[in-house]
Amino acid sequence: MSFIDVLLIFIYALLLFGSGALILSFRPAYDRYRKYFWRGLVLKLMGGLGYALIYTFYYTYGGDTFSYFKDGVAMNNLMLTDFSVYWDYVFGDLAYIDVGQYNSNRGIIHQKGTAEFFVTRFTSIFTILGMQNFYTTTLLFAFFSFIGVWLMFLVFVRRYPEIEKKMAFAVLFIPSVFFWGSGLMKDSITIGFLGVLLYFLDKIKRKEGYRLINIIAVVIAAYIIFKVKAYILMSFLPAMILWYFMEYRERIKNRLIRVVSLPFFLVLTTVGISVSIVQLGKINEDYAVESFFKKARGIQTWHYKDGENTSDQYGRGSSYTLGSYEETYTGLIMMFPASVNVTLFRPYITEAENVMMMFSALESLILMLATIYIFIGLGFFKTIKLLTQDSFLMMCFIFAIFFAFAVGFTSYNFGALVRYKIPCIPFFVASLLILEYKSKKQKRLKYQRRSLE
Repeated sequence: MSFIDVLLIFIYALLLFGSGALILSFRPAYDRYRKYFWRGLVLKLMGGLGYALIYTFYYTYGGDTFSYFKDGVAMNNLMLTDFSVYWDYVFGDLAYIDVGQYNSNRGIIHQKGTAEFFVTRFTSIFTILGMQNFYTTTLLFAFFSFIGVWLMFLVFVRRYPEIEKKMAFAVLFIPSVFFWGSGLMKDSITIGFLGVLLYFLDKIKRKEGYRLINIIAVVIAAYIIFKVKAYILMSFLPAMILWYFMEYRERIKNRLIRVVSLPFFLVLTTVGISVSIVQLGKINEDYAVESFFKKARGIQTWHYKDGENTSDQYGRGSSYTLGSYEETYTGLIMMFPASVNVTLFRPYITEAENVMMMFSALESLILMLATIYIFIGLGFFKTIKLLTQDSFLMMCFIFAIFFAFAVGFTSYNFGALVRYKIPCIPFFVASLLILEYKSKKQKRLKYQRRSLE
């Protein structure tokens, strides 16, 4: 890191704080949450800078973050020599572009049609704004990602204003989320656009309704998430459908009809999800169930193979295994508990083999203890009752669990998992805190009624 790097970091940090102040000025109604905005932004920028420094000085093999940056710079250089081709690269239809020719001439690493190349197109815009500096480009990524996460926080705090501090912690202040979700990587893009998606879906459900701007925002956010990490959208889909159905169910005034309608909504949701997955597999075979097993097997083999491929070289020194399984629906279901457990509660302290893994293990331990404390305190039936009484809460919990299964089953590496799992962590932690809040609220109301009798 040179003096110029330090100077640019300082200048860009000031510019981003100024941009943050400008954003806040547009919505004075959120003044009461201003302190969370600034604290969250500071942590996000620190997380982005820390991420860049970690990959500069600790993970000496570089990683994907450098390949994205180099490709972004290569595409910027292409812009200087042939702007029309650069425009086609970023915004055009890749089917009509001979990317191979420019790959060989311009040094672009990732191949067209891949999620990595889509990220490269995205990165090229930020490398221009960041003056082709790795650290400033990372700060821009962190800032952009923060805007999406901030929108996510606004959704949570609007629904549960009584516990705004807890919602701020769940969405903005969890260390692994603001650190690993702030670098020049896919994860920063996806968690940012997940926040945008949630925010505008929530607006559609409220008084703003089906305004064109809301629909366009939802379509763009869903498209980008799908192109970068399709499984995030596929995990969110069942939770979103259930959220919408349950919301309409809550509007039914007749208690009997409302109770009877729950199984109907669950069956309808299951059928809808099944049909969507089948149709998605027909549209693109990469997202068929058979391809899911194939990709999972490929990633698992890369990260773990009984003593092989487990060195620190290329980040494979923190591999894990969930044991053998059958590539059937039954086998998949059997792996569900172990997959969710590894995402939310591992690595255990005894599995931490380096400093970075120890931080992850401590966070996982705290999350495990909090989960045990809340679930044991509530009990199984009360937990189910509270979930079914709040459609948004159920959506958060269902998404967190489904997503935890997907990444836990396919990652097979704690170093990768700590990044892959960040979209579900705010939803799961928020679910725990909301359950605790609702339980205490019910006890308080019950006590007040008894006092009046």
